Amino acid sequence: MLDDMRRTASEPSKQENAPQPENKRPQPEEGKKFLGMTAKQRFIIALLLLVSICVLGSLCLVVFGKVYFP
Repeated sequence: MLDDMRRTASEPSKQENAPQPENKRPQPEEGKKFLGMTAKQRFIIALLLLVSICVLGSLCLVVFGKVYFP
């Protein structure tokens, strides 16, 4: 029993000799995409949404009489 353990300890294991898988990094086009859009496209959508909310909010304040034009 101890002889078997010594033999297995002295032999190189199969895992050590196995080829290591290559670390494949995603390309910039394959990177993080949300709804199929790139970072620039998401920024433009967020900016347009911000502007439209500001305009609609200002119009609501004028309509409800909270803000008056001079």
